[in-house]
Amino acid sequence: MPASIVVEGSLGVADALVKRLRGAGIEIVERDGPGRIRVGDSVLCLSDGRMASERAAAEGIRNLVLFDLALDYGRCSRLAVAVADQADNQALAPVVALFNAVGIQVSRLDDLPGLAVLRTVAMLANEASDAVLQGVCSAADADTAMRYGVNYPCGPLAWAEQIGLAAVHRILGHLQQSYGDDRYRPSLLLRHKAFSGATFHD
Repeated sequence: MPASIVVEGSLGVADALVKRLRGAGIEIVERDGPGRIRVGDSVLCLSDGRMASERAAAEGIRNLVLFDLALDYGRCSRLAVAVADQADNQALAPVVALFNAVGIQVSRLDDLPGLAVLRTVAMLANEASDAVLQGVCSAADADTAMRYGVNYPCGPLAWAEQIGLAAVHRILGHLQQSYGDDRYRPSLLLRHKAFSGATFHD
């Protein structure tokens, strides 16, 4: 278990992960920054929809490891990660040790935009937003349909609000740029909400 880590800025929806690490007795040094964790020579960030390799090049971070979205970082038992292609062979090891220290198993995925959960939730929130825009249903109805119809733990629009609609909008932009697929083109209603600071459930 790493004796200490450096947390630079807020991790947003993943801030509960920092609280969990602190609760396990890991010393945390807090600094200003863009929202990332430094553990050993590696830098750990929540995915923003870009590939780890792309983000590492853009931000000048060689040993970048991205982790996926979780519904509850305070209680989750597994997280998916992706490692930048330019990272050292040992870049993942301190990250795995850190997560294992608090009972989180790690699944390494290929370096794909948005990983698995984040990409899926962003896409579903975008589709639900379009359905609301076109008058097919209300935001509450869209969330209820996904929760009780397909047993999702949280409705896609409610989940998007937990992540932050501005963040979801940026994630979708990155996904569309990478995949070139219209299903990732941000819904007009989502754009309005993201820029106005409103939510779907106001």
